[in-house]
Amino acid sequence: MKTTQPSFSGGELDPGLHGRTDIARYLTSLATCRNAIVKPSGGAFRRIGRIFRGEIKTSSVEGRLIPFVFSTEARYLIEVGNLYFRFYYLDANNALFRMESPPGTPVEVVTPYAAADLENIRFTQSADVLYIDCKGQPPRELRRVTPTSFELHLYEFRNGPFRPINSNDGVRAASSAATGNVVVTCSDPIFKATHVGALFYLEEQELRDITPWEPAQRGVGIGELRRSNGKVYRATAVKGGGTYNVSGATRPSHESGRAWDGSGDVRSDGANNYSVGVEWEFVHPGFGIVKLTEFTTANSMKGIVTQRVPDSCVGSVAAANTWALSGDGTTRTFPLAGNVSNSVYDYTVSVGGVGVQP
Repeated sequence: MKTTQPSFSGGELDPGLHGRTDIARYLTSLATCRNAIVKPSGGAFRRIGRIFRGEIKTSSVEGRLIPFVFSTEARYLIEVGNLYFRFYYLDANNALFRMESPPGTPVEVVTPYAAADLENIRFTQSADVLYIDCKGQPPRELRRVTPTSFELHLYEFRNGPFRPINSNDGVRAASSAATGNVVVTCSDPIFKATHVGALFYLEEQELRDITPWEPAQRGVGIGELRRSNGKVYRATAVKGGGTYNVSGATRPSHESGRAWDGSGDVRSDGANNYSVGVEWEFVHPGFGIVKLTEFTTANSMKGIVTQRVPDSCVGSVAAANTWALSGDGTTRTFPLAGNVSNSVYDYTVSVGGVGVQP
């Protein structure tokens, strides 16, 4: 007897349901769906076949595939192998081709990831950048430079992470200037040649020299500094039109550029007119960051400021404040026997089998 089944949207039924003719889904389901794909609309079509596009670079060594989807029109597949990336692209007809430039020569990027690392690779993508992390390796980013070229770079950290803040007030550090190319000096020999590329954090400890911002504060002068939400701001302009001016009611909280704290209107106190509003320029968030670029001595290194250093952290080490170092990206073994870390950024160690603070 022939029967008509107009829809297969129920998919495959569990064998235990093969006799359940009483359920509504029975009429749109299958006992077995092999070599076919069911459409959401209920129809079905033959499974798409596979096409051999070639061997990986070294067939005797295990590889891995990672997707790289730049857009609906630019889709790639990355062949991840022993110390290399190769690339494939999908054309408008969803056909897969190996990327070659010139023809016959595969586009290839040299990587530090050995065959044993491939399963440890973790990744996430944002636009034309693939961020890659792998145990035992510093983070990297794979950038799509052109439709047919890619570049692999170390990920550039801008705001840490940092190791714990120095808790010994007897060890002081300071920067030679608040911005630009500087020399970071420390009272103790803390620096090594491997710190090149690391970030150095300098934080204000004494905040009494800067007055807190307050609403309706009278007579704020151009160039005066105020603290607000842990950040420091400089007054760059005031609203005119009155005998005197006061700050507005909107607390400064921005982290770049300038912003007004008041509406700028003119009001009266009964005897005099006064204007409301001060323009505040963001100066720094209470700390500064220096990227170390050149080893000088164990007590000093050259660097470039990536986050403006507070004025109280500029000068001699006697006047400096708290500080911290980021991982140097290289050191794994430490002087005390047994202190070995699997990650260049994780300094947790064990002494006699007992874990100690990083």
